[in-house]
Amino acid sequence: MEFRQYQKEIIEKGLSVLNTHRFLYLAMEVRTGKTLTSLGLADRLNCKNVLFITKKKAISSIENDYKLLHPGYVLQAINYESLHKIDSPGWDMVICDEAHSMGAFPKPSKRAKQVKMIIKKENPYVILLSGTPTPESYSQMYHQVYAIPSNPFAQYKNFYRFSDDYVNVTLRPIGGMSIRQYKDGSKKILEKMKPFTISYTQAEAGFKVETKEQILTVRMSEKTYHLIKKLKKKKFSNRRKRRNNISRHISKTNDENSPAKFWNNKV
Repeated sequence: MEFRQYQKEIIEKGLSVLNTHRFLYLAMEVRTGKTLTSLGLADRLNCKNVLFITKKKAISSIENDYKLLHPGYVLQAINYESLHKIDSPGWDMVICDEAHSMGAFPKPSKRAKQVKMIIKKENPYVILLSGTPTPESYSQMYHQVYAIPSNPFAQYKNFYRFSDDYVNVTLRPIGGMSIRQYKDGSKKILEKMKPFTISYTQAEAGFKVETKEQILTVRMSEKTYHLIKKLKKKKFSNRRKRRNNISRHISKTNDENSPAKFWNNKV
């Protein structure tokens, strides 16, 4: 199998990043060949055992690319949900496809924790793959990379300490209480990731993509409108009940802790 010219160039750049940091983020758009590029990098680094973590339906495609490339290492492709089943032969490299799926915050997801355990045990080269590294918030970057010793945020003990410097934390009133929101991550997060990241778009690869959008308006039946109205009314009613329950609880707590109540109990 022959790599495209831009893939060869990315492999050369990626080798430099991996040899320096042992960690690379390939932020390559769909159809640009990030899977094949990552497999090529593992071969150039003379890896012996490579673990490729992906979604279940992509495993057969990855195995086909591996067969066509015919590299000098053994590949095990597995989905995130099956990580608990694997026995480690000593991974030289771990490749995480769809890495943005590990980006839950403020607490790490189960898959992020499992990947962290593997990396901690093996200390392998790590390549993260995603066409959309932070689709909803820059804050999604932290738990994608927190398992990697050389990541640029390694100084922070957890996401909360990371958020002190990189997230504009806001308060959102929910059910009569103020809940901390961590969605407003700073662009500084991407700046810190630049030395570890290689990005590539379909346009750079020479793909011509023309998207035409058309909005279709469909009239729903009166029954559907009636049901929506009923559900909204029920939701509003439930929200009001929760708010009243919280208010009663707070009021009861204040009454129990009042000086008069305390004196009566003592007497």
